[in-house]
Amino acid sequence: MAADSRVGWAAADAAAAGLGLSRRQVYVLLRRWRAGEGVVSDLLPRRSSGGRRIGRVLAAVETVMAEVIRSRYLDR
Repeated sequence: MAADSRVGWAAADAAAAGLGLSRRQVYVLLRRWRAGEGVVSDLLPRRSSGGRRIGRVLAAVETVMAEVIRSRYLDR
C-alpha cells in the first residue's frame, strides 16, 4: 500500500481497521513514510509543535487584542 502512488479510501479504511486507527491517521503515517528515509523510525510519534505557553498569534495581533479587550470590556 505504501508503495502505491495513490491510496484510495477503501485501502486506507482496511488498513485503519487492521491497525485500530482512523483513516486520517493512516494517511498521516503514509505521508511520514514517504517523506522519511524508509525506516520504521519514520513512523514513530513526533513531539508536538505547539501547546502551553506558546503564542499562536503574532505579538502585534496579541497587543491589539489585549488593547481592545482592555478598552471595551475592562473599563469601569
